[in-house]
Amino acid sequence: MTEEQNGITRPDEEQPEHQLAGEPEVAAQVAVQDTDTAAPPKVAADMYMQQAKVVPYAKHNQPKPAERSGFKYLLKDILSVVISAVVIAIVLKTFVLDSRIVPTGSMVPTINEEDRIIMLKFPYYFGNTPARQDVVVLAAGPEFGVKEDLLKRVIGLPGDTVEVTGGKVYVNGTALVEPYLNALPNYEYGPVTVPDHCYFMLGDNRNNSNDSHMWQEPFVPFSSIKGKVVLCYWPLKDFGPIK
Repeated sequence: MTEEQNGITRPDEEQPEHQLAGEPEVAAQVAVQDTDTAAPPKVAADMYMQQAKVVPYAKHNQPKPAERSGFKYLLKDILSVVISAVVIAIVLKTFVLDSRIVPTGSMVPTINEEDRIIMLKFPYYFGNTPARQDVVVLAAGPEFGVKEDLLKRVIGLPGDTVEVTGGKVYVNGTALVEPYLNALPNYEYGPVTVPDHCYFMLGDNRNNSNDSHMWQEPFVPFSSIKGKVVLCYWPLKDFGPIK
């Protein structure tokens, strides 16, 4: 009788592989089962593509905006442009710049009668005041004899002593250099001292200008000055900056 028949097994004999694996064999079987239940790669890809077709990009589900067309929308756009332009023009005219037609020839040859000029309003904002020899627009009062705003040149500042004599204008005893004059003044005036917050004004056409040397109240208060003249824009022959 052999050892195998007696149920005796030698220790060094190899056991079958499935018996040596033990528990790993069970895990392998579970893994096989899980693999069997998962969808094949091609089937998963087909399912994804079908879902993408069923649920399109979100923006395609949103309603399209109404088209702007027709007379109603055209009228609305025109009114919007017109109102914006009017508001901008009012702001500019009130706070930034304005234009004037020169009413007299008192500023010849710098500015001629009927010239169109542009004045800036903001140079005298925020505590700034006119400088000597600025050309300014000032509000006409009853003593000026005209209703239109006037253009004059600033000669005397607050506290200055002004005198016109011998064909020259003296400020604080010093003769002004005035290359813009049409002719030397042929009158005598002063001396006078300019009060606080006031200015002494003369026209460049000295012998034909209704200005401080003729007014009963010769001094112009700062509150009457509307802006600084910077440009003549019409007629084209007179076009250019005002100095």
